[in-house]
Amino acid sequence: MELLVVVVNYRSAPWTELCLAALVPELRHLGPNARAVVVDNQSADGSPERLAAFVREHGMEQRVEIVEAAANGGFSFGNNIAIEPWLASLDPGADAAVLLLNPDTEPRPGSLKVLVEFLEQHKDVGIVGARLEHPDGELQACNFRFPGFASECVEALQFGPVTRLLSRHGVVAPHTDVPAPTDWVSGACMLVRRAVFDAVGPMDEGYFLYFEELDFTLRARERGFACWHVPGARVVHHVGKTTGVTGADQAKARRPAYWYASRQRYFQRALGPVRSRLLDMAVVVCDLLGGALVPLRGPRDRRPARFLRDFAAHSIVRKEAANAPARRPGPRAKGSSQPLAKGSR
Repeated sequence: MELLVVVVNYRSAPWTELCLAALVPELRHLGPNARAVVVDNQSADGSPERLAAFVREHGMEQRVEIVEAAANGGFSFGNNIAIEPWLASLDPGADAAVLLLNPDTEPRPGSLKVLVEFLEQHKDVGIVGARLEHPDGELQACNFRFPGFASECVEALQFGPVTRLLSRHGVVAPHTDVPAPTDWVSGACMLVRRAVFDAVGPMDEGYFLYFEELDFTLRARERGFACWHVPGARVVHHVGKTTGVTGADQAKARRPAYWYASRQRYFQRALGPVRSRLLDMAVVVCDLLGGALVPLRGPRDRRPARFLRDFAAHSIVRKEAANAPARRPGPRAKGSSQPLAKGSR
């Protein structure tokens, strides 16, 4: 199987270097048809030059290419810059896959091989994800159910009895030690079969960041492609280090406008305009009710700062942003290095 690993960097060169240091040995173990592209989303901080120097100093030129995007169009945009020309260069019918990998990840030894072999052995599976864990090996949430009315209302309410009653509707799926089907996996490490891109098309660039992997996996499922979680592939994920939005340190931080816009875009597509509007209303009611229950059981500890105000502003008042067409700002790429020779080491 031919493999392309795409890492999208934005002002996170130190983390990307750690990622490449763990990734390149895995690529070499997979043979001559495995390579990586790092797309810098206009960091404007010297990241492309620093990463290019790192690649040269560590003898990675035959495995890693650094590409500088012409604009910061977001996660999907950055990935598409690398994915689309690579797919177009493949021979018709070639067995191939793309691994989306966050710059704040470090694949454990053998992890990529486990993912690739699982995809090779299960032709009905289109997308697979790894076990994500902290550096000490502690498990992270990495396989999920599609969100809906129940999960959104539970998250807004944050009331123990209701949470327990509706636990089977929670977004985070139960952990499993063996490969298992799931609704979607984290875009921090997501291996996608070439046939999925052929059927679904590129990632939706209308998402700047967050929810794009849900949208892509949902579209893949609608076209008959299964998604599996493969815990035998272990990947360290330094959560939130490159975005400053997720992770324990940022749990209560105010979320950026693009998070709300991405959320609204996803639910507009998944539920339609009427049901997504009803969901917005339900979330507001549940959030207000959850606030009223605080004197009974103490403060809610997982709510982002100014959630309700920002939710109303970005998810209800500014719904037109969620319906905007997928954007492609500026030229696709500039300053890219010479492409890797096919079959090189």
